[in-house]
Amino acid sequence: MSANDGVAERTATEDLVASARARVQAVDADILARHAGLSFFDFASCVLGGQQRIDASWATEGERLALEAHALDRDDLHTSALVHPGGIVWPAVISAARDSDVTGAEAIQAVALGYELCVATARLLGPEGTRFWHATALAGTVGAAAAAAWVDGGPDTVVSAVGHAFSITGGSITCMLERSGTRYVHRANAVSAGVLAARAARSGLDGTRFGIESPQGFLAAIRSDPSLAAATDEGLLAIAETGHRLHAACGFSHAAIDAAREIGPFAADEIAGVTIQVSAAGARLAGSTHPEDDADAWWSIPHAVAIALTSGGQADFVAGLSEHVGVTSVMSRCTVASTRDDLGARVIVERVD
Repeated sequence: MSANDGVAERTATEDLVASARARVQAVDADILARHAGLSFFDFASCVLGGQQRIDASWATEGERLALEAHALDRDDLHTSALVHPGGIVWPAVISAARDSDVTGAEAIQAVALGYELCVATARLLGPEGTRFWHATALAGTVGAAAAAAWVDGGPDTVVSAVGHAFSITGGSITCMLERSGTRYVHRANAVSAGVLAARAARSGLDGTRFGIESPQGFLAAIRSDPSLAAATDEGLLAIAETGHRLHAACGFSHAAIDAAREIGPFAADEIAGVTIQVSAAGARLAGSTHPEDDADAWWSIPHAVAIALTSGGQADFVAGLSEHVGVTSVMSRCTVASTRDDLGARVIVERVD
């Protein structure tokens, strides 16, 4: 620990927590409650739907909620940070609140703080970090720790919990590239590890102080060197910026679906070709023009765009891999271009005339 004139050096962990707390506490309670209400409604709806898809009875309560919230892959998405906070932060707060007399207002602040730290951590990853690490698993652990620690804990408890979390968090991106079931384990682990970090902090175990900026710390380990100040901007709260996925398709497809629905519908034989401009990550993970099953179709931006251009009905997205000849033919005429730096999309349709 270094010090100047007898004053301990302020750490990156302390700065992140202090900035997040100040942003949350500056928002009017009624406005914060509205954002939290929408967030919880989305989370609870995803859990309810997920219970029909996955058996998570083997998991603890917090882990089970995280697994169920993501089972349909429609949990909320912060588009610039590429992270899903709600399905991890809410289970952490629910788990932590079981042993506490926390009020509704306090729980709302805890959730908002968890969103802030989750998004800030995801921003710290940077492009190089996301090549190797699953942002939701890694950042979710920190967000869960902050939220759970704020329940029945003060600022110092949150700092220690976040210090613990930065030291133990992780999650290889390989599971997303393979689309394996490990991505569910990532979310369950983020909740349980975050809650564990909060409990340790509340018990008096001090967290690692320089775990972010140390030459052997978090940023060095994930091969990232972003501006710490950029991790928390002056825009909207993370819980307000996080969007809810209204279409039954992967998050990379949503902007493209909206764009296609704005300019469609077309008869399939009117379309000579379609160019879909998306992010590099979207093109890499969801650019297939020949999905082979329902899971592939879910992850195919061209499949989603072909449906949106030719019909656009929500039931068509839910149904999985389309057998409609028009959808199949349009999809085969799609080209995916990785020209964007965000999750926005541009859809250009060339008509036969």
